[in-house]
Amino acid sequence: MTRYMFIVPPLTGHINPLVSVAAELESRGHEVMWLGYRKMIEPLAGPCARVIPLEASRLRALLEPLKEMANIVRGLESVRFLFEDFVLPLARTTIAEVERAIVEHQPDLIICDQQMLSGAIAARRLGRPWIASVTTTAAILKVWEVADRWIVRTLGRLQTEMGLPLVERPDLSHIANVVFSTPAFSGQFECFQAPFTYVGPSLQARTMRAEFPWDRLDEKLPKLLVSLGTVNLRRDPRFYQTMVEALADQPVQVIMTAPEGWVADPPANFIVQPHVPQVALLPYLNAVFCHGGHNTVCESLAHGLPLIVTPIRDDQPVIGRQVKSSQAGLTLRFNRLKAEQVRESVFRVLNEKSFRIAAERIAASFAAAGGAPQAVDFLTALPMRKPAKTRRSMQLSSV
Repeated sequence: MTRYMFIVPPLTGHINPLVSVAAELESRGHEVMWLGYRKMIEPLAGPCARVIPLEASRLRALLEPLKEMANIVRGLESVRFLFEDFVLPLARTTIAEVERAIVEHQPDLIICDQQMLSGAIAARRLGRPWIASVTTTAAILKVWEVADRWIVRTLGRLQTEMGLPLVERPDLSHIANVVFSTPAFSGQFECFQAPFTYVGPSLQARTMRAEFPWDRLDEKLPKLLVSLGTVNLRRDPRFYQTMVEALADQPVQVIMTAPEGWVADPPANFIVQPHVPQVALLPYLNAVFCHGGHNTVCESLAHGLPLIVTPIRDDQPVIGRQVKSSQAGLTLRFNRLKAEQVRESVFRVLNEKSFRIAAERIAASFAAAGGAPQAVDFLTALPMRKPAKTRRSMQLSSV
């Protein structure tokens, strides 16, 4: 039996891909422990998940401004905000707790999300083997020269502060990095130097406990999911108004996630809820209209669904470019959405077979990559060496 520690940030999209990996590891007799924010992990990984909780009050203090600013910043400014106001403070806030947890629980292998830098830093400082969980291909690609250089400099300063020798991207492991996508979707962008293993979306054990009126699905109409994800749900009420104006009484059934009360009187062909069981719903759909979140895009493509992507911030413009260049969908400008444009785009992806063919090609690449079972095959094949309990490995950070 091997002991695995998953170190994750308090972000749904960064926890979800590892849920199926954890379930697969446990089904094969291995031990999995989660290190992170209990309130975020347990609803996704299940009440039986072994969670080593980090101090909740400090994490909540970081999350509140993230939620507020998610409705304001965009473009390159959102990248600066993500690192300076969330990723780096999260690393500094949690490093001591993470080091203590690693020393106390003695995992054989650490799987650390890219945005949970304290896990990578602690593993390096303690001399423990670790690999990165890559939940968005934009994080490994060289696509924005100015942003790429800034990120490398910024992470360099953090490494100096933590007493570590500099590497270009400390969020990437020199041992292995598990990417929840495939090159068939991510395209031919140049990557940062690191060993990458592509496993495709990890959906096998994913569930979401959201009620849904399944009996209202209309078998006679094509079905479209409209979602801005969890972080951007409250971005702009005009988005939802535009969707209603564009698609009310049209020959399509729209399942839309929107904040409670933001769509007061939905048209008859709309189902509007704050949350939906997205993974369970995907097999019933014909297309997806979304913000370009990597999980939503890859989950949709895994079911051969064409997309309309309206990127807002962070990695979403890159993911939108990948959707467009793969010919699996269309991209629209979020701040310039017009009802007529939305309506035209929706019926293009529903009626033009080329989009579905491209999406199914990517779905085939995802299926071949293997998902969570393949990720576990890879993890369990890595050579394991029990770390020596040296004086250095027992030192705990005061940062």
